[in-house]
Amino acid sequence: MPQLCQIKELKANTDACWNPKGDKFAVGAASGLVFVGSYDPLNGFWVARSLTDEDKPLHDGTVVSVKFDPLSGRVVASASVDGTVCISSAFDPEIDASNTEGPFGSVSSNYKESQETIFKFKCSEWVNTVSFSPSGNSICYASKQ
Repeated sequence: MPQLCQIKELKANTDACWNPKGDKFAVGAASGLVFVGSYDPLNGFWVARSLTDEDKPLHDGTVVSVKFDPLSGRVVASASVDGTVCISSAFDPEIDASNTEGPFGSVSSNYKESQETIFKFKCSEWVNTVSFSPSGNSICYASKQ
């Protein structure tokens, strides 16, 4: 059954993915923002919040790919046409407290408060996609050269 999802974004949403357990999702946008959402039982719909302040996007260009780490779901990687790949905290203490597997299983900074970028890679050209290895120990991204 379809359900309502609230994302406060004025530009196009360009990519989306679910975390490994299916209780959170990430959305990349043309504004350079990355959103993480979860179900709000009090309101009866899904709500997404930006990983950063809306006036300070994570990327300077369109986000074309978003992926959660495959084991804990505590971080999300994003790739952009601005030539950057970011790995940011997507930890939500209400959802992720028991998800401690993998290399990011110890990330505990609440994305709603900290807006923490863990790693940021700069490429010479735009980045088309990003992905984690199944173990979460490696990240792969494809860049236009």
